[in-house]
Amino acid sequence: MVNSEEAVEEFLEHFGIKGMKWGIRNQPSKKDQKVRNKRQQISVKRRHLEDGDLNAYITRLNSEKKLKELVDNDLSPGKTIAKKIMSDAGQQVARTVVVGLGVYAIRAAIQKKFDPTEAVSYLKPKKK
Repeated sequence: MVNSEEAVEEFLEHFGIKGMKWGIRNQPSKKDQKVRNKRQQISVKRRHLEDGDLNAYITRLNSEKKLKELVDNDLSPGKTIAKKIMSDAGQQVARTVVVGLGVYAIRAAIQKKFDPTEAVSYLKPKKK
């Protein structure tokens, strides 16, 4: 009969990703590598760039950023709407917290007493 310590020592466990091949890494394409190298060189030499080169680089980056925003908006209108809704909800929560704490701070200053449990009640949104 095998005792439990021997069974634990002989146990093989896998920590990798299921289906992943051992020793294989996905290499970036040569085009991606060229772009990455060029940007890295520009980043290193940015203090020594001529004005024309710097302006051309800035224009290129701004164009790429605008293109990405346009493509993202075209391809995922649902994602854009969800992001706007979440942003609006976050602003509403922040507004509720700030107003509630402000009201409670004024009330506590007038009464000269502070109760944390009562302060929390001011953070909950009022039902209309």
